[in-house]
Amino acid sequence: MHFEPQPPISFKIFDGPIEIPGRITVSGRRIGFYPQKPLARGVTYTAILKAGLQSTEGPNGLENDFSWFFTIGPLPKVEQVSYLDDYYNQIKVYFNVPMSDKSLSGITISPKPESDYSFDLYYGEKSASAYVSLLPETTYTVTVPKSVTDQYGVSIQTAFTHKFTTPKKPTSISVFPNNTYYAAFNQAVTQRV
Repeated sequence: MHFEPQPPISFKIFDGPIEIPGRITVSGRRIGFYPQKPLARGVTYTAILKAGLQSTEGPNGLENDFSWFFTIGPLPKVEQVSYLDDYYNQIKVYFNVPMSDKSLSGITISPKPESDYSFDLYYGEKSASAYVSLLPETTYTVTVPKSVTDQYGVSIQTAFTHKFTTPKKPTSISVFPNNTYYAAFNQAVTQRV
């Protein structure tokens, strides 16, 4: 259906009962609505094409109102950071929207871990993980800077920091079979052979 570009074209956007002011354009088969102010992030709006809208293909117009809902995506933010003290020593940063993996290189851990690390995610994921070698009984700070962006390039609005302390490791020893000189300790010891 081609829409007749003659006023009045009744295409309205609402935030609840409040009509959003804006201008309407028509180009071929497209009707555009351009709000006077940017629409708010995280808000669900209602769009309505009113009955009577005429097409260029004849005198019969739209018989009934046609409406639909759409939501403007929220601004990206960090929801939480967690540390999992297990074999892998995983630090995970949770976001409210899918993020850009290219921007995650700005996330830092201090003091700097003994091993290199990077935060990784798969396209469309809302969390990023790093596997790091951390010292026991040490307080670390994870900092997510404002340069971290969602998959559309929108930056988080506030830098985020999270502190955690790694637990004490229990003393243990592993000894290998007879006639070997190997042992594994999980705390610093002076070797004697």
